[in-house]
Amino acid sequence: MYDQGTFDGLPYDPAEYDPRSPQVKQNIEAHFAALRQHCPVHHHVFSEAEQKEINENPFVAGPTTDLYSFLKHSDVERILQNPDEFLSIEGAGPERMTPVEGTGMLVWSDGDPHRRSRKICLPAFSPKNIAPLAPMLQVRIDDLIDGFAHKGAIDLMEEFALPVTSSMIAHLIGLPIERSPEILEWGQAIIGTFGGDDESYQKGLWSLGKIGEFLAEVGPDRARRLAEGEELFDAVTHVLTSTDENGSRFTPQEAVVAVSQFLGAGIESSATAMCNGIYLLCTNPDERRKLADNPKLIGTAVEEILRFMAPIEGTCRTAAEDTEVAGTRLRKGQKIRPVYASANMDADVFDNPRQFRVDRERAELSKHMTFGKGVHSCLGAALARRELALGISTLLRRLPDLALDPTKQPTRNPIFLVHGFDYLPVRWDPAGVLPRAEDPAATAKGTLAESR
Repeated sequence: MYDQGTFDGLPYDPAEYDPRSPQVKQNIEAHFAALRQHCPVHHHVFSEAEQKEINENPFVAGPTTDLYSFLKHSDVERILQNPDEFLSIEGAGPERMTPVEGTGMLVWSDGDPHRRSRKICLPAFSPKNIAPLAPMLQVRIDDLIDGFAHKGAIDLMEEFALPVTSSMIAHLIGLPIERSPEILEWGQAIIGTFGGDDESYQKGLWSLGKIGEFLAEVGPDRARRLAEGEELFDAVTHVLTSTDENGSRFTPQEAVVAVSQFLGAGIESSATAMCNGIYLLCTNPDERRKLADNPKLIGTAVEEILRFMAPIEGTCRTAAEDTEVAGTRLRKGQKIRPVYASANMDADVFDNPRQFRVDRERAELSKHMTFGKGVHSCLGAALARRELALGISTLLRRLPDLALDPTKQPTRNPIFLVHGFDYLPVRWDPAGVLPRAEDPAATAKGTLAESR
């Protein structure tokens, strides 16, 4: 059935590839390379244990028995650019998720319901709303560095990346930074539901309940302040008050799902990308030196980081009708997975894709699939790029000898959707830490100007 290939110089049988295996994820790039060459469309039949995990949870509408993964850039692009043929309503994981109110929401919806929900949420991510976040983010980044600079060693994910991204989301939805640990817990619970076990599903259900309580708590206050003429820019206010072209607003349940998607997508994936970026720059010293010598490369470096190690492996779709992709016949209702992290390394599209280059051509980088393509492209892409540019540039400037800790081993995140590290130990000489810039607004503005 499969073409026998090689895996790190050894015989490789793609039939042994399990997309949900935590062990496979520890060396996933080598698997993707072998699959692109020998099995660009991979069919995985879930074991009985996997089917039990996937199908026996309160969010699932019907059983899933198997999954097709598409590894080539051209196939991934075709799937993403044809949303009427490959539906999103059943969720980003292998499960057949129950649609919200029967029509779905944002990345879990299609057609008119998707257009409606995206139109309502789009103002929350407009340049007018995103631009004021940069100075706050710069202050938060410097505060975090000041807090651990004397230690000389940390887990970058736990003590820097996740606090940065959860603080940003807290601020985005109109909460003080002090509540960011709470926001982080909700967001991690949401993303853990995809391809997880029953405990993860229950935690996700708990998180949705907490988000509902939060919206019920802040909704009346936001409405009162708007009625009094106050101008509010936070995302929750937009979610609760914005309308589509027909004047329709979100129901309370829809608002909960919208905010849950902001948290699930905006915390874990950006933090993963930040850790991926520091790992790549620490393990490619010549490229790190290029960036240090020319800070204007930070924008290109961020795009290359996103290409080289996309923080989300891929998100699933459902075939709307019987169809065919890359010579593979798919039945109506078949769950499929366009794999962004593999498409971004396709030699048919990218020059020497396994070489990390912070000065790669922008025209080439524009082809990466990390934020998706088409109508479902990521709403928060601009925000994520700002977080990465500010976080990475500030960290490397203030800790110039930052390095991976050779006494500890990084580990990969086992969650099905996530592609990258969940534990990244780093160290530096506390005596070499540089002070923060005096004007955070000017620093943030300068970094973002250089990143364009």
